[in-house]
Amino acid sequence: MLAALRSLTDPTPCVLIFRAVKGNMRLHEFIRANIEGILTAWEQELNHGDSSGSPIRLGARRRLTREILLEIATGLQKAGTIHLDVSTRPANPEVAPSNHGGQRLATGYSLLELQTEYRVLRSVVVSEWMKVRHSWLQQEIADMAHFHAALDRALGESTNAYVAGLDRSRDIFVGVLGHDLRGPINAALLNIRLLARDSDLRDQSRAAALRIERSVRQMNELASELLEFVSIHFGRPRPLSLCDVSMSRICEEAIGDAQTLSPDRQFVAQLDDNTTGRWDAHRLRQAVYNLLRNAIDHGAVDAPIGIATRGDKDSVSVEVHSRGEPIPPGSLARIFDPFTQASSGEADMKIQGSIGLGLFIVRDVATMHDGSVSVTSTAEEGTTFRIEVPRNAKDATDVK
Repeated sequence: MLAALRSLTDPTPCVLIFRAVKGNMRLHEFIRANIEGILTAWEQELNHGDSSGSPIRLGARRRLTREILLEIATGLQKAGTIHLDVSTRPANPEVAPSNHGGQRLATGYSLLELQTEYRVLRSVVVSEWMKVRHSWLQQEIADMAHFHAALDRALGESTNAYVAGLDRSRDIFVGVLGHDLRGPINAALLNIRLLARDSDLRDQSRAAALRIERSVRQMNELASELLEFVSIHFGRPRPLSLCDVSMSRICEEAIGDAQTLSPDRQFVAQLDDNTTGRWDAHRLRQAVYNLLRNAIDHGAVDAPIGIATRGDKDSVSVEVHSRGEPIPPGSLARIFDPFTQASSGEADMKIQGSIGLGLFIVRDVATMHDGSVSVTSTAEEGTTFRIEVPRNAKDATDVK
């Protein structure tokens, strides 16, 4: 079937010779006896009209696919005369498909190309097997059912390995990028602060130096967020550094940081005196600052940003409120997801200097303190983010 199709389009079609079925040859025997012919037909189908693959890449592709076929054949042989129930998964194609997925990622294949390889392999084996089978008994039908089940499982293992490798590569890249940015950013920040203190600097130049400092501070925050995201995503978040601290004091420091970033914005604070607890002050300050920065980015520029703390018997809460267009209802469910830009008004609007990790880190900080974060947003009431944490937090990252 495939050879006939190729002969219509290939100026120089390759004639493949498959060994005829002898007696009661089973599917696993057919695969082993004709594995080179199957692989050649498979390669021709994949490469038809595409000569971009290098000999090394094509050689590795053929080798790993041969291993997958041999593992499937071994599984079919072990299945013996099992009936049509394929839930037993007779083949166990885990090693070769995992290696296959990792190798395809390393050599630049897309996930679609990987899946196409399995689709074409299935087509070649089935069509060539059907050519040489002149009668179909229950055993041959069972063999075919087991073959499909084994190939589906191999595809799943290969896809999982590909996606896992892709995730690792992305996280390593983001982590290295965030780490390597810290050195030059800190050097630039130190020097621009020294420059701003120069008494001989003209007022216009001093104002420019302060603007540069704010920009460098934003770059530093982005690098910190990248590092925090990688530590969370790898499942190895840094442990909390717990100490007795006032939540209102944490909020005052966060307001100071936000005011430095946006000196033209107005902040209205209502801070309760009864807000002492045992927390990681640096992490909570980062979370509160992220909420303030979110309000700066997405709230109405002509309306003040409100921040309030409240202490109850067993917990303390922080609320950050802003006016402006409400968050679209469809964005509320995913607003704390990483790399999400759920802005008010235009849903696809991007905020300069933001990569969509701020609210994700807010949620993670609250969770690490065994607390919670929530949001409400309406046109009438505005948008309010609320963090609530127990007064005596236990380090949720300390799993023993």
